Amino acid sequence: SFGRQSWLTTAFKKIGQQANLIYVGLFVSAGAIGFFYLLQKISMYLIEIPATAISDALLPFASKTGNDVAITENLISKSIKLYVMLSVVLAVALLVLAPVLVALFFPAFVGALYLAPFFAAYYVLSFDYPMGIFFRAINKPKIQTIAYVFSAAVCLIPGYFLISNFLVQGLLATMILSRLAIMLLYVFFMGKSGYKIEIVP
Repeated sequence: SFGRQSWLTTAFKKIGQQANLIYVGLFVSAGAIGFFYLLQKISMYLIEIPATAISDALLPFASKTGNDVAITENLISKSIKLYVMLSVVLAVALLVLAPVLVALFFPAFVGALYLAPFFAAYYVLSFDYPMGIFFRAINKPKIQTIAYVFSAAVCLIPGYFLISNFLVQGLLATMILSRLAIMLLYVFFMGKSGYKIEIVP
């Protein structure tokens, strides 16, 4: 059922997140964690919140068009393209504004700025959100569950070696690989869905 699949998707998503937190607690110093969370908050407000608002607005419309192939293809394709363009613009804004914001308000954390390109890369890949909505719209939430199973596996296994050896950079690399795993699986299953979804603007 849809509810069961949503629960499983959330569960595997949380498993991946908790694995990252456990590994960070084991291997990363408190100072480095502070650098990470400062840049994460700046990135979240500059990129994730504006971009996620698109998904929140998209879901009600996509849910109503799931049975109409042409409308669904058009709506999801335009949404993904918009998401890609917006994410790139906001990622560039992060790279430009983060040094200014940190220097003005958090000068003690200037050393964290080397993480900004990692966060920019992570959020540029955030168009997996509208891809996930596509599978909910066509009533195939199981695809989301499968994607997050692979994501959790990335966090649990490669994540251990990346974080234990490369610390905060390893954590961000794990986050990027996890998101790439989700995105690539979505692209694969989109090709199998019978819908023609365009991704490149």
